Amino acid sequence: MAPFELEQAMSSDYLWSTALRQTIRKNKRARENSYCHLATLSSDGLPSNRTVVFRGLVAETDAIKIITDARSKKVQELRDNPACEISWYFTNTREQFRIRARAEIYSQPTSLERSESWNKLSEQAKTQFFWPAPGKVCDLQENSAPPLNNDLSQPPASFTLLILKPFSVDHLQLKGNPQVRRMSILEDAGWKAVAINP
Repeated sequence: MAPFELEQAMSSDYLWSTALRQTIRKNKRARENSYCHLATLSSDGLPSNRTVVFRGLVAETDAIKIITDARSKKVQELRDNPACEISWYFTNTREQFRIRARAEIYSQPTSLERSESWNKLSEQAKTQFFWPAPGKVCDLQENSAPPLNNDLSQPPASFTLLILKPFSVDHLQLKGNPQVRRMSILEDAGWKAVAINP
């Protein structure tokens, strides 16, 4: 890491959200950087983790958008306990963000953010929300073709938008020597960041 970059990373005006936006921009050409891992707590008290697609940030906030099926286990797990964590590694810049957040679930037809997220999906992605519930036993032959004649103009009840509101962010920059790691915590007065050992 160049001296100027190190100085920026260690400066007192560091904001994780600014760093994340910059990292997303620097890594946008590599499709794999659109995927992150979302961990929740299952009903038996064990961790549950899966790969999800980053769908953007809520305008003018630090909240992260993810879409999912309302019938999936993760939605029920987040209803029971909205605390979750995203682990996100960016291959080009060799940075990791671990983002702890509280999830808000939007399944209502009146949600503008939900409707906007639906309209941005491809026809193929929309069709998936008309399939039977995820995780159910199925006949692979019967499910080899997508359901037909669905109205794709409006999201079905199964389409759910998750808004993840961060309260703790661990940002690790592996590129360069020394490596740089920052922990940001949301306090009453706003975000507070401190440099910690990698």
